[in-house]
Amino acid sequence: MLRNEKKPKRALEWFRKAVHLGDDDANLEIAKYYFENETSPAKAIPYLQKVWQSNSVTESGKEEAARLLKQARKQLKR
Repeated sequence: MLRNEKKPKRALEWFRKAVHLGDDDANLEIAKYYFENETSPAKAIPYLQKVWQSNSVTESGKEEAARLLKQARKQLKR
């Protein structure tokens, strides 16, 4: 809801809380925050790796994380 209301920093706080409560899918949202709001693929990579390594993330979440991870690595090589 906060993300849709254009309050990304507040949304980021809640995604971090969700991760601490065991919601590994929230790592994907944190990574997307770094892509969209800080244009920092280097900061996004650790969160994308956590999604990829998790056993409790949806298949679509893993696929999106893999796509974004590839994109982040490509951007860092430039």
